[in-house]
Amino acid sequence: MSDANSDTNVDELIQKYLRDAAKGSVTAMRKLADIYYSGPYGSPDYDKAVFWYEKASSNNDADAANKLAYFYLEGEGVAKDTKRAKELFEIAAESKNSAAMNNLGLMYREGLGCKKNIDLAVNWFEKAIRSGNDLAIFNLGVLYVDIGKIDEALKLFKQAIDRKNANAMVFLAAMYYTGKGVEKDLHKALEYFDMAAQLDNVDGLNSAAYMYERGEGGEQNKIKAAAYRKKVRQIKQV
Repeated sequence: MSDANSDTNVDELIQKYLRDAAKGSVTAMRKLADIYYSGPYGSPDYDKAVFWYEKASSNNDADAANKLAYFYLEGEGVAKDTKRAKELFEIAAESKNSAAMNNLGLMYREGLGCKKNIDLAVNWFEKAIRSGNDLAIFNLGVLYVDIGKIDEALKLFKQAIDRKNANAMVFLAAMYYTGKGVEKDLHKALEYFDMAAQLDNVDGLNSAAYMYERGEGGEQNKIKAAAYRKKVRQIKQV
């Protein structure tokens, strides 16, 4: 947790935010929720996180509304309710929260809490991109792959990759590896998997290791493959 390095500091922060929240500080309410969600004593306290996100959200905190929506989407601390999640994303999006705009795009793309609607998904992803949300660039690219707009998708993936989006690197690598929508190219597949590996992306590390072990897309390199496998183990231990 970034706000504290010990249980003592956590307790002090919680007491401070409780006092501020009692005085009506919406920021303190959201910070309390963030602390409880991050697991101040080793594991998340979903009930308290939901309580404080609800408080902050009811006081027009868009970030809290966006975060609260995830709890309803996943059924953490509350009964799973995708329609309620969508409503909260809409509330946050109306307050210009770009993350919520991106999430609404995902809801419409996947048909969560609503009927699948590609036009609305595109609309929300584009709004999120205009509001500076880089994740939406990748998510819109995935949608374009799904509906066969490969050229548009490739442009978006390259934009996302320029912004160091490892998921875009892995997705594009998988396209070149399988030949989905593009001409199969193992060299490019390895190049993009390797790029993701450099960002410590587990899928990129595993996939690049697999290709190096077999000499796919380039020369066999068992030393590099072993180093990537070791890195994955280290990441999973954290």
